[in-house]
Amino acid sequence: MARHVVAPYHAADLLHTGTSGGVPPVFSMKRNEYPLRCVARDGTVSAWLYDIQQESDAGRVTWNIRAWPRDAASPDGGGEWYDVGLQEIDRESVRIIIANNHLPARYQGRGVAIALYPVLARRLGRRLVSSRTTVANTNEWRTPRATEIWHYLVSVGEAEELGGADCFVIDGRPGYARPTAARPAPERPSPTNELEFESLMTEVDRRLRAASVPIVGRVITGIGEVSKILAAELELTASKREPVPDTYEGDDLVIRISRWFDARYGERLLMNLWCCTALTRFVI
Repeated sequence: MARHVVAPYHAADLLHTGTSGGVPPVFSMKRNEYPLRCVARDGTVSAWLYDIQQESDAGRVTWNIRAWPRDAASPDGGGEWYDVGLQEIDRESVRIIIANNHLPARYQGRGVAIALYPVLARRLGRRLVSSRTTVANTNEWRTPRATEIWHYLVSVGEAEELGGADCFVIDGRPGYARPTAARPAPERPSPTNELEFESLMTEVDRRLRAASVPIVGRVITGIGEVSKILAAELELTASKREPVPDTYEGDDLVIRISRWFDARYGERLLMNLWCCTALTRFVI
């Protein structure tokens, strides 16, 4: 089965910042915001946002990522943030070169790094490599706390420790993301906007029609198919509320899936259910 990966960037996102006498131009990416679900040490779940800016200077590609609580001021609005810097190693790998938490104490220990690192690997479609403990004549180092975070990611099957190289790695390349007993490898990244969600649902509906799933079973079977594609745990029933804006995970994703099928099939969902119920009563 072919794998479908949504590219996180588009050509229109490129910002040309100029050239200088034979030197390759400097390019920057517009910052795109994405939702992030974080789980704290005490099990508390909180909604965050993160954005990414990619830059290319003389062939050297770097990424700057900022993450902040949804209920706090954004970095552009004067708020603080969790800061991650990445640098390209090669076409398939990037390394974390900086990670700093500028947020107040009440927002620390929320599990942001544990949630963010695997998401970044899959969004970029690359191997995300940790910084090393110490590297002579450089500013690269890894703190004991960072090592604890990486050991936790190894324990849950998200990362692998490369002992001889003094680093850890999360493989986010399409087809290489590490499946675990609790979390199989996703076929594609989770949607982050309506365009990506529509692409996902069109593919799901195509699969259900190819499998001759009756319309009456499309909602529940569709939720299961999305769960399989994204390697995500989803409830089979949707809450009776509006989805949170720009959120495409958990209950909000289930609500959107249910509404998508309702918008596409409308009364045919009810008609099929009525026919099946009537036929069952007749047979009994």
